[in-house]
Amino acid sequence: MQPTMTVPVRDEMVRLGGRRVRVVVHGEGVPLLLLNGIGAPVGIWEPLIRRLTGVRVIAFDAPGSGASPAGQCPLSIRGHADLAVEVLDELDCPNTSVLGFSFGGLVAQELARCAESRIDRLVLASTSCGWGGVPGSLPALLGLGSPDRYASSMEFRRNGSGTAADRSIPATAPPSTSWLADRRGRMFQAAAAVSWSSAWWLWRIRQPALIVTGDLDTVVPAVNSYMLAALLPGARLHVVRGGGHLCILEQAAPLGRRLREFLGA
Repeated sequence: MQPTMTVPVRDEMVRLGGRRVRVVVHGEGVPLLLLNGIGAPVGIWEPLIRRLTGVRVIAFDAPGSGASPAGQCPLSIRGHADLAVEVLDELDCPNTSVLGFSFGGLVAQELARCAESRIDRLVLASTSCGWGGVPGSLPALLGLGSPDRYASSMEFRRNGSGTAADRSIPATAPPSTSWLADRRGRMFQAAAAVSWSSAWWLWRIRQPALIVTGDLDTVVPAVNSYMLAALLPGARLHVVRGGGHLCILEQAAPLGRRLREFLGA
């Protein structure tokens, strides 16, 4: 029996630093901030959120994703981290753990560095250290953040399960203009990602870290997670066998349990 759909306790547009940002809060308990991949809306987290009982999940559409307009000026990775801090301030949340997926993993690392006192634990899923990491295949990178990739992932909301790897994820689900990122927003986020690296300072991060990767990820190859595990002091590495770039959603049930244990929920 699949968990029932969750109902947000808060879902609204707020103005932060001159930007309009959609902020969503689910549940009560240990706080966890979710940071998403390039162009991804908060809705793709649904299969994982359903399994995070005892957790207060905080998510938002980054500028250029979902319902949050891209704006006229791009943000750096540090700018995205500063925006995340503004979201926490808006919600009166002094401390939280953070889960960063793909692009969001870069922001999560920067957040752990620039707002160290605000971050309790760090979860990095399908991500890398930026420059110094191993890039994925060209076809996979060209499809990163495309409407089809995230439209197909919305199927997880309806059936609660996924496929074994990226190569078997259908790309036929019709896009919805209410949540798809605009092209400029995806370009802004991609530009921020390619100009950033944590390789030279990651060893100074002191928060407990859990690193999740799929061994069939063609967008951010699993070797990047092994590198993160080597650079982060005391980090734990969890490899999803047969998992692709969306393994955090593909394996929502077992990873939800693992996350609750790691967070102490």
